[in-house]
Amino acid sequence: MIETPEIAIAGAGAVSPAGWGCAPFLEALRRGDALGCEPFALPGAGGSRMRRRPVPKPVQKLPFLRDPRLRRASPVGRFLAAAASEALASSRLDSSGRRLAVISTCFTGCVNYSARFFGEVLDDPATASPILFPETVFNAPASHLAALFGSDEVNHTLVGDESAFASALDMAAAWLIDGAADAVLVVAGEESDPLTAEAKCLLEGGGVVGEGAGALLLERTAGDAEAAVLLDAVGEVEAYSKQRGRGGTAANDGGDRADGQHAVVDTGAIEAVFGDAFGANPAWAAVAAWAAVHSGRERGVTIPLVGRNAGAGWARFAARPR
Repeated sequence: MIETPEIAIAGAGAVSPAGWGCAPFLEALRRGDALGCEPFALPGAGGSRMRRRPVPKPVQKLPFLRDPRLRRASPVGRFLAAAASEALASSRLDSSGRRLAVISTCFTGCVNYSARFFGEVLDDPATASPILFPETVFNAPASHLAALFGSDEVNHTLVGDESAFASALDMAAAWLIDGAADAVLVVAGEESDPLTAEAKCLLEGGGVVGEGAGALLLERTAGDAEAAVLLDAVGEVEAYSKQRGRGGTAANDGGDRADGQHAVVDTGAIEAVFGDAFGANPAWAAVAAWAAVHSGRERGVTIPLVGRNAGAGWARFAARPR
């Protein structure tokens, strides 16, 4: 376990099938009713058991979408930009001259543009659009964030299951403690894709997929009284093995968190409302935990970050001691 009492969660943002922003996400989660879904199938496929809950079109115009880099960005790139912008806007800490680093996590990445580009390559390599190719790489969304916010600091993308979000929080805390950055955006998001949904049906027996993003802004507290929510601790990710599988990790069996003092995010309830958004799931759980502590509803909340195939970790958010 890595304790990080010096790190504040200064802001949060979300995009979900409920809408653009933390408010619709938290309201839908509070109601607990599953959002409407629609059929989802591969092009040319017949009847399909796949279903998805897409992110609706924004009700209001989002200024950052006028940025030239985002005009051709993938859906996940836009989701991350919206969540990150909200996290930055909700921060009360000083932003002047701040060195902003970015850590993004994902499970599938920019799958829509990847499928489109490689489809064009298979049809005729000579006419495959070079405009699409930059959007196929895993780090494309994070690079858009750096350009959008004028950051030339360190910028990483971690590709993995839900446990990668624990690694991202751990990495962000280390950067801040070591002085490598003044603030770190930790973001995660996914876009729905019929091929990924089909894989989920084949490997996990069906379900509804979702899409969206979540973002946290982490900063050193420096004793700032405005920092109401702290990153209290991050559990080291335990890799799965034949001896210790998904059901036998500390994040799943209580291990380091069974002290009776902290609430635990119900990740199953989040998936039931919004669908399985793969890499976005842990970010949504983190936003829900942040909101519970920030509102004063809870003094501390633990987030189980149990991955579907690689490992499991956890994180704990806590209110600033009075």
